[in-house]
Amino acid sequence: GLILMAEKLRVKTNSENIFLKLGKDGLLIHSYSRSKKIYKNDRLKPFSKFPLDTAGAGDSMLVIAALALHQKLNIWEAAYICSMIAGIQVNRIGNTPLQMDDIFKVLKLLTNK
Repeated sequence: GLILMAEKLRVKTNSENIFLKLGKDGLLIHSYSRSKKIYKNDRLKPFSKFPLDTAGAGDSMLVIAALALHQKLNIWEAAYICSMIAGIQVNRIGNTPLQMDDIFKVLKLLTNK
């Protein structure tokens, strides 16, 4: 299934990590440890249960994942953050740029503060 497909893609691209966007089913994370020679998988449920418009969600997810990984976050932290950002994007009509206030509002909701 999906894990086999992610592993084939990971090997073909010589990557350590693969994100598979699963639409309404969230995100699959497939990560390989070269030093331990094992891989791990996990799934994140989507942050938005009732998306209004999916335009820009994948772009937002990929940009934030790249930035998070560049800042040395691990794949699991990057996946959580980029899923959250995609959740913000799909709750708006149109592919409009995210603002920091949008992100802070969601973080406050998630942390109950």
